[in-house]
Amino acid sequence: LTASISGGTWASANTAIATVSASGVVTAVASGSVSIDYTIPASGACPAVVSHYTITVTNPSAPATISGTNTLCVGSTSTLTASISGGTWASANTAIATVSASGVVTAVASGSVSIDYTLPASGACPAVVSHYTITVTSPSSPATISGTNTLCVGSTSTLTASISGGTWASANTAIATVSASGVVTAVAAGSVSIDYTIPASGACPAVVSHYTITISSTNSPFANNNQTFCAETNPTLSNIAITGTSITWYANTTTNISLPSNTILTNNTTYYASQTINGCESTRTPVTVTILNDGFYSYASAITLAINNSNTTFNTTAQSSETTTAIQNEINPGGNYLINQNLGNFNPNSGTLKITSGEIKTHKSIGNVCSAKMYYRIYQNTAVPSGFNNLNLPIIANCIDTNSDGLQDTFEDGFGPCGTNDQKWKNYNINVDLTQGLCSGSYILEVYYSYTGSNCSATMCDTTKYIYNTSGSYFTATFSINATPAPSVNSPINTCQNSTPVALSAVGNNIKWYTSATGGVGSAIAPIPDTSIAGTFTYYATQTQNGCESTRTPIVVTIQSALNAGVINGQNSVCIGNSTSYTSSVLGGFWASSDVNIATIDNNGLLTAVSSGNVTITYTLNGNGICPSVNSTKSIIVKPLIPTATIQGNNTLCVNTNTLLTASIAGGTWSSSNSSIATVTSTGQVQAINTGMATIYYTLPGNGTCSGTIASFQITIYNSLSAGVISGTSYLCVNDSTTLSSTISSGTWSSSNNAIATVDNNGIVHAIKSGNVTITYTVTGNSPCGTTAQSNYYITIFNLPKPNPLAGKLCIDPTTGLAVNAITLHSYLDATQHSFTWMDQLGNVVGTSANLTVTIPGDYTILAQNTITGCISDPVTVNVGAIEQPDVIFEVSDYFEDNQSITIIPKGNINPNEFIYSIDNSPFQSSNVFENVATGTHTITIKNPEGCVDKTITAFVINYPKYFTPNGDGVHDTWYIKNMNLLGNSKITIFDRYNAVVRIINNPYQSWDGTANGVLLPASDYWFVIEYTENNQPKVFKSHFSLKR
Repeated sequence: LTASISGGTWASANTAIATVSASGVVTAVASGSVSIDYTIPASGACPAVVSHYTITVTNPSAPATISGTNTLCVGSTSTLTASISGGTWASANTAIATVSASGVVTAVASGSVSIDYTLPASGACPAVVSHYTITVTSPSSPATISGTNTLCVGSTSTLTASISGGTWASANTAIATVSASGVVTAVAAGSVSIDYTIPASGACPAVVSHYTITISSTNSPFANNNQTFCAETNPTLSNIAITGTSITWYANTTTNISLPSNTILTNNTTYYASQTINGCESTRTPVTVTILNDGFYSYASAITLAINNSNTTFNTTAQSSETTTAIQNEINPGGNYLINQNLGNFNPNSGTLKITSGEIKTHKSIGNVCSAKMYYRIYQNTAVPSGFNNLNLPIIANCIDTNSDGLQDTFEDGFGPCGTNDQKWKNYNINVDLTQGLCSGSYILEVYYSYTGSNCSATMCDTTKYIYNTSGSYFTATFSINATPAPSVNSPINTCQNSTPVALSAVGNNIKWYTSATGGVGSAIAPIPDTSIAGTFTYYATQTQNGCESTRTPIVVTIQSALNAGVINGQNSVCIGNSTSYTSSVLGGFWASSDVNIATIDNNGLLTAVSSGNVTITYTLNGNGICPSVNSTKSIIVKPLIPTATIQGNNTLCVNTNTLLTASIAGGTWSSSNSSIATVTSTGQVQAINTGMATIYYTLPGNGTCSGTIASFQITIYNSLSAGVISGTSYLCVNDSTTLSSTISSGTWSSSNNAIATVDNNGIVHAIKSGNVTITYTVTGNSPCGTTAQSNYYITIFNLPKPNPLAGKLCIDPTTGLAVNAITLHSYLDATQHSFTWMDQLGNVVGTSANLTVTIPGDYTILAQNTITGCISDPVTVNVGAIEQPDVIFEVSDYFEDNQSITIIPKGNINPNEFIYSIDNSPFQSSNVFENVATGTHTITIKNPEGCVDKTITAFVINYPKYFTPNGDGVHDTWYIKNMNLLGNSKITIFDRYNAVVRIINNPYQSWDGTANGVLLPASDYWFVIEYTENNQPKVFKSHFSLKR
């Protein structure tokens, strides 16, 4: 403490709480409040004067003990506890782990981190920080398993994992096992999980990947073990009846060579079949086959046709198949085969072509014959064939032995020869009229047969066979049906347009009428031609006999167009004395006038107007014998002539002056013979344009028939003095120039405002600043119409755009040499009204927007153009500098002082004023010195004012506790100096008030519990000496503290 008046003495009112030295140094002994007194001694008769100063002494907090898990896996949490409540939790590196206010630690990334628990400052005692190191481990990623996920029982497959070092296991070895190398063996049908385990790492548990495999087994296919086939069907393996999926045939139970499905079956042979489901093949099922030979066939057939009431039999036998007895075909002599036979021509529905009978001869050996049929169809040779009709051929007779010689030789109906087991199938009662329902055309008759029996059974009817011709086609014949004659008609017919219509007629039976040569539906009502439409129209008539309709007979009806005198073309009115021609759209007629006193017209249509009035002209076209005469008329008006007006007014003018002309008759229009010399308005106002002579006309319009009249008036124009017309640029940017010119030479130039723009004698204008300026061109002379003339030209001057980008600095990572941030250079111009070009220091264009974001240090230049005015700015260059992350150290003022400071010093030739500084997340300051820093570890953050190049270091301040209370309450029970381990070769020697050594501490982590040789020492002041190294210099610090009980 210091006093404002010297010469006094210091004293403590309670030395148990605080003592004070003669120089005013107060030493805190125990918590409490104490008055420190300063006494100025008596002077003469005046008594001593005492000043009081109250000091409050606070006990320092003891460091808390932290308990909890010291290893974690990334993503997991753990709760830490502190032995002393009331503190706050913090992580030294939140990128590795974070900690909540309640001490819940969350692992973020692998690494080691200090979790700090800070007990707040108490009175003058600083905050106390306890540290707890936690190691965070990253969990292993699950492996990806690849391989086959379906197997058949007994097969194997190798699985692979994307991460090595794991172990394989099966969740159910009764279904599948797996080896250490991942080879899976299928044991039984079902699904099983094959697991791959990556072992635990640090605090992170083992990671298991699962892969499901389905094991399948397949039953044998089902089939009758003995199956029979007929030889004539050439049976193959595909004909064996068997139930299963993806059947495979083998010659025995062991071979791996399969048989194709088209393998021909052989008698008394056993074949073996398996089925495959989901890739799994079953065991094999045996099937033994028996082959039976051919059992029945046909050896002869025929058809009988009644042609014009005379029966003719045609052979329809494909070939002779009888092998047991050499016999002849007794049905018909050879050669008369029904193959492309022409049967002749027949009338429709005449019954002159019929089918009367048909027959088949069959033979059976080991088989059976059950029934027989004959099929026929008729169709026109140009039509698509329809389906077949069928006729049953019932059995007539079996072959019997008529002469008792032991050999069968005659059918039961008395006809022969025949052999054993021969049968005859015949229908004699067929009466099919082939002409029924047929009309004119060429027709085709097609025939074939079928018979049903069994090749292998004497009782079954399971096989149908067919009889075709030797080429495998139908038996055929052709015939024709005669056409029905057409009706008689009257054609052609001629009539006039719009005459009375009459119905058409035709002679024949059942007449039908059509409007086209083909198609359509006929009508029994005779058509009545429509005479309102001229042209040629064709109608068609048919007659029907015996149900067949004839071809269509045309009737041509021509309706001649009615005569038309046409439309008279020509003027509706004519002026007296004029002639005009009239024409008609139809030639060949003659002309006439209704009143020759008003107008006459000759045979060529030339009309001459005689007097005013109305007249009608007629054009007549004579009839042609079919259509009558017709005429056309037109009304004509004959009109009087138009008079000529008189013009009055001034006949001389100067250029750019005017005068008004008047006419004696109203209703006319004004015009100029040369509008480049003089123009005239609709009211007669004449405007002088150029020197010369011009004629002004006044035109009275015609009345629609008679031509108008024109009056003329000549005017002479004299030249007035002119400065001409100025041409050049109307818009300039500041500092731009342009040259103006006039159509008149020898004039002088001037500017209305030389502060905005100047102009020289050559008309060169130079823009000074923005604004509007008038450039005047003056010409002088001596003319009757004036001595001075001027022309003005208006120019607008626009300012140049002024981009104003500001310099900045990039933060450079010293490791990569790359910027860790980006700087945006702003043009500060409206992007909707400007275009931009940014260039780097090499002249490369690097941007065209209003702003440019850069990540590379250097000079950047901007040019901006106003898109409305076209003005381009002067180039503006700005520098983007680079800031590298500094390497810094810190210095602490003398340890153990009451008010210690930390100074941050950048290494190298770096000015510390280029950075700002923060301690323990406090607001940044420009000074690199932190004053009155509390004891403990502190985090210092350094960055430049632009906000980049963060640098974080850890600094520490060491001081000693002023007292301790070894009473076993867990608070200040020992005297301990934190962070002594950060000092090199430290040693603490503690003395009692009698200068006796009570404890020597060489271990920086060791504390003193207030005992000596196991004996509790009394409450008192104790002195200590610390020997340590600071900044490589040996130092000694001496002071004292209090032991309170």
